[in-house]
Amino acid sequence: MATTKYFTILIFMMLATTSS
Repeated sequence: MATTKYFTILIFMMLATTSS
């Protein structure tokens, strides 16, 4: 499902931002 992939990317981006 494309929605799941999009959500995963969003979470990863958020995590990267928080780590930074």
